[in-house]
Amino acid sequence: GQKASLNATGLKLGTGTASCKLEVDGAIKASGGVTHGSHGYSFNSQDTDAGMYSPANDSLTFKTNDTRRVSIVGANTGINVDNPAAHLHIRGGGANATTLRVQNNDGYLQVSVDGDTAAYQADQYVWKNQADNATWATLNSTGLGINVTPSSHKLDVTGSARVTGALTVTAGITGTATKATDLD
Repeated sequence: GQKASLNATGLKLGTGTASCKLEVDGAIKASGGVTHGSHGYSFNSQDTDAGMYSPANDSLTFKTNDTRRVSIVGANTGINVDNPAAHLHIRGGGANATTLRVQNNDGYLQVSVDGDTAAYQADQYVWKNQADNATWATLNSTGLGINVTPSSHKLDVTGSARVTGALTVTAGITGTATKATDLD
């Protein structure tokens, strides 16, 4: 069958006629790149400061506005990082915090880092074991629960608790005491 055709519109590799400058049915293998400046491949001939290229073996970089935005190096991916040091490495810039946001239809978790301060924004945090069958702690607007979801106290513990150091209680103690000999 027909392998290629050339008309006034362009070159078609495959069957039929071209509807643009180059049209390919199937996979494309390219080496050398279509360059604009130092880029390997650009996506638009009018945009000479954006594209993708491979600066080294096992590396792929995407640029916009002549600035590296995403770098994939081996198993690591960096956003605004040339040589990522982790599976996902994000660097912000300027005076604003660097932010990562994970979102679904019900809400989001946002992690921000500014200087030496990290902020985690979510309505509730739940720490579970890896098997996802035991909740160790829950932190929400009510308080912190250890082995329980806090319902009415800032600290709610199910199970034994140990305090090393002083325990100061300013509003009294309620409940049942089983050993009161150590109380002043």
